[in-house]
Amino acid sequence: MHPCRGRAWFMRVEKETSWRVRGPVKIGDVISIRVRKYKIVNVEPYYSKTGSRTKLITWLGTCVVCGYQFHFQSGAKFWPTATCPEHRGQAPRGKNGGQVEVLADG
Repeated sequence: MHPCRGRAWFMRVEKETSWRVRGPVKIGDVISIRVRKYKIVNVEPYYSKTGSRTKLITWLGTCVVCGYQFHFQSGAKFWPTATCPEHRGQAPRGKNGGQVEVLADG
């Protein structure tokens, strides 16, 4: 008997939106993605698993469910996290896409 018999086995394709951080990164910079603001609170040197030198960025965001401020880290590829660890996966669904705006300090 085939191991998947009796279970639906469908391919799923999901859109993941990621952004790439390019250029100089400064502590205190704030960006806005999909009306959510993220502040850079720390930047440190980092070596990728391939040995390339890059940066590890610590971001401060605000949970769209409870309003709690939380930290998360990324490299040059950035997924805009909308929720604190307690509410991960509970963000209200909206349209994918959106504009990125880099704001002055604070």
